[in-house]
Amino acid sequence: MDIDDGDDAAGGVFVTWQAGPRLRACASRAFRLKQLDEPVLRHSSAVGAAMLQAMAQVLTSAGFRVEDARDEYRPQQLPVLAGPPSGQRPVWSLRDEELMLSGW
Repeated sequence: MDIDDGDDAAGGVFVTWQAGPRLRACASRAFRLKQLDEPVLRHSSAVGAAMLQAMAQVLTSAGFRVEDARDEYRPQQLPVLAGPPSGQRPVWSLRDEELMLSGW
């Protein structure tokens, strides 16, 4: 997560995800050596796109408002525009009956 508290259009809360170290290293090597037809580059890109989509779906389901990652300076970061509405309990929060001690 990255929080840019600047008072401008670039500010905000951004979530990100990274592939594992091995995939990142292989993709970085292929890019550095200008081996642009290497399958690892397509795979790395596909994994990144799938994870951005999955993060957006999970956050939206939890009540967050997100925007597509369109920032050229943050291509793999998902902007979070707002949290769940005030007063809305998370769907995973404990229910009242779970908080009561048995036998009381």
